[in-house]
Amino acid sequence: MASWDQIRTEVRSFRASVQPAVTTLREFVFDSARDRIYFLANDLSRSSKSPMLFRVDLPQPYSAVSTSDSCAALYGEDPGAGVSVNEEGAEAEAF
Repeated sequence: MASWDQIRTEVRSFRASVQPAVTTLREFVFDSARDRIYFLANDLSRSSKSPMLFRVDLPQPYSAVSTSDSCAALYGEDPGAGVSVNEEGAEAEAF
């Protein structure tokens, strides 16, 4: 069984290794009906002590895109077909 000092050391090393935004994350919830995540976190850019509500719109899951459509979009055979799996889209938006 791990001692309290070992656990504390592991937690500190984990916090030091992850991005600061992740360590300020408070509560989160998945909204599967709208493919979004809502979470409370401190906005490090504003040096605010109180948490803010953020929303992240999730990209369409890979399994929801047919294989032929995603291959066509990736290789440029039909630029209008399917959804590119290289899409950038999961940006946090505070509101």
